[in-house]
Amino acid sequence: MVGGVIMYSATRTESKTGHAARVARKILGDLQSLVRLYECSSEETVRKYAHDIEIGIDESCLSHFKFYLCSADGQVLEAYEYIVKENGEVEESSASSGRHSYNPKLDGSNLEIQVFFRDRQRWEELKKEGVMEVSWSPGEEKSLAGLSSQDDGAYKSGLLGVTRTSYRRPS
Repeated sequence: MVGGVIMYSATRTESKTGHAARVARKILGDLQSLVRLYECSSEETVRKYAHDIEIGIDESCLSHFKFYLCSADGQVLEAYEYIVKENGEVEESSASSGRHSYNPKLDGSNLEIQVFFRDRQRWEELKKEGVMEVSWSPGEEKSLAGLSSQDDGAYKSGLLGVTRTSYRRPS
């Protein structure tokens, strides 16, 4: 007691769910930026992708995921890879969400997303429970041949984060 006032100390803790939601909002910003620049998908579709990615991160199902901007014939024109880090392995969150520069070579491209699993069984359980909003189906990893890679920052909340790498055609 200090001066007749009882003092309490408090420790603020936050669930992994809150951290996954914050990271997923940044990823949604990236997707929305691509949609606004290239009309490569719809706002509703990318919101559903971000929702499922958030669940996958929160439930420790995903190891990484990739966003591809592809030509009509399926060739990868540009890509972004996100690697999930759950134990504070991301020290800095230096990426800016949704800040893609316009590239006229990407006009008319299509957005494709591929997820890679840490726990495929749990992912399938979540699908069966109706938690997921997208009808995910298996696919082959797309070739990034001819693209150069560059570390593109990271998003972090608490001990949870994702690193982002961009893959682009040399100018």
